[in-house]
Amino acid sequence: MSHRYTWVSLLIVSCLVSLSVVRAQLDCPTLVEQALNQMAVNCNNLADNTICYGHPTVESVTQDGASLLQTIGDRIPISALQSLRTSSADPGLGSLGVALGRFVNPDSTNLTILMLGGATLEPLESLQSAAFQFRTDFSPGSCAEASSLVALQSPRDSLVTISFNGINAQVGGLVVLQWRSNNGLTAAVGEGQLVIQDGPSAQAGQTLSGVMDNDGQVQFWSAPRPSDAGEIQNASVALSAFSRLGMSPVQIISTATPEPPPAVLPAPSCATVVHVVSQGENLFRIGLRYGVTVDAIVDANRLPSREQISVGQQLIIPCGADSGLSSQALGSAGENGSASNGQPSSPTAFDCSVFLQNAPPELRAYVQQFCSTE
Repeated sequence: MSHRYTWVSLLIVSCLVSLSVVRAQLDCPTLVEQALNQMAVNCNNLADNTICYGHPTVESVTQDGASLLQTIGDRIPISALQSLRTSSADPGLGSLGVALGRFVNPDSTNLTILMLGGATLEPLESLQSAAFQFRTDFSPGSCAEASSLVALQSPRDSLVTISFNGINAQVGGLVVLQWRSNNGLTAAVGEGQLVIQDGPSAQAGQTLSGVMDNDGQVQFWSAPRPSDAGEIQNASVALSAFSRLGMSPVQIISTATPEPPPAVLPAPSCATVVHVVSQGENLFRIGLRYGVTVDAIVDANRLPSREQISVGQQLIIPCGADSGLSSQALGSAGENGSASNGQPSSPTAFDCSVFLQNAPPELRAYVQQFCSTE
């Protein structure tokens, strides 16, 4: 009889452990929120040409073979870095690798780089501009809200010259870079514009698809197309990260010394926005859309929990500014605005039929590995 009770006890404990793991794995929005909040604290006021360890896990190799980014908040000069790798999301462990870097070109233009999830960055020597080689994981992960990406942010009112994966370009705003296969990448413009030297350009809401050789060097680009739902979501996550650092891509950066406000005037109050909940939305994505934290929305509306919102409900968004990005979850079906399965969609093939005809013969094999020509 005692053996029977022992087996029953073990079964109950096993079930409880399994349920707790499943619950943690489904809590991706909280993981992203936590990672971005800690990154904003750990990497605030980043010095020029410096990179920072924002949230676990980050692995680095310096030029002399050492690993200096070992503790959250550690910072090292970009010139000392040989390679940097951030880890993909693991809700069970509470890890989502985040790193932040700041490049300043000789002409004093600046570029901020965000690495999120499974991403690798190798800075390259350049006397003219910020230069690097990058790669991201392209297989579907466990968190739809935490896709692996490298995001570039510059002042929208100026074009910053950069070099990545063998090409030269100019960025004026927010651009999200991702690998889609071993020979394909995308550059999605969230704000502003991206101009490829001797190639196409894209505006906000558009994406360029690039074809790479086996060394990860871009050989040619497709024409711009409208960004899909996943690319828009990734841009909203990157925008939320930069906004927490006070570096919104849409702001105009002035070199003039501002006049101090009169001491007798109170601080100006911000505008309040009312958002009507639509099917497929949740607080996390609504917060990303307006640049407001989930906690701020919960407190302003006195919500009993983060999950209890319904279609048609009016929410007060304190100090919110509508970015115009979608706040609907991918593949959502429930009235509470949560995604139906919590899994990201598989990478889609590119339509390369437009430029396949002009591709050099030696590159057609690369194109056909990931392009749809139907």
